[in-house]
Amino acid sequence: MTDAQAWRKWFGESVDVQVIEGGKFSDQAGNSGEFLRVRDGKDLRFTWTHPGAVAATKVEVAIADKGKGKTGITLQHARLQSRDEADGLRAAWTAALDRLKSLLEK
Repeated sequence: MTDAQAWRKWFGESVDVQVIEGGKFSDQAGNSGEFLRVRDGKDLRFTWTHPGAVAATKVEVAIADKGKGKTGITLQHARLQSRDEADGLRAAWTAALDRLKSLLEK
């Protein structure tokens, strides 16, 4: 998950990303953030700002080997300001994780 080209496949070609601690990302939709922690194959922590957001939020992604060729991903998106924001981000992350699953199954 630390490869910039893999991020572009996952989030779209418009993503400008540097997946290192202190690295930043942005896309044409106006989403942006900064990586706070990057441990390849283990976890990621980053800030997330999107159009209409009152403040940056924090995202934590944990990756766990489940054995037998399976991997578990836990994603927490904290500091959301409203139910509408939470619902919108839940739908967006569900779609993003579905894309990631499809990419990894190829």
